[in-house]
Amino acid sequence: MISIQYSETFPVITHLNGTDHLAAYDIQVNASQSCSDDDQSQFALENRLISLYGIL
Repeated sequence: MISIQYSETFPVITHLNGTDHLAAYDIQVNASQSCSDDDQSQFALENRLISLYGIL
């Protein structure tokens, strides 16, 4: 899973759906999910997303 800090000038969706060399071409982001900043919550959310959608 790619971890990218949110930026008003360069949001995560732009990064992942972009057409430049920084983009990931095999996925499309349709929504984003927020969780708390602690590692345990982020890990639990990543596991739920992987269970739902496969390897991220």
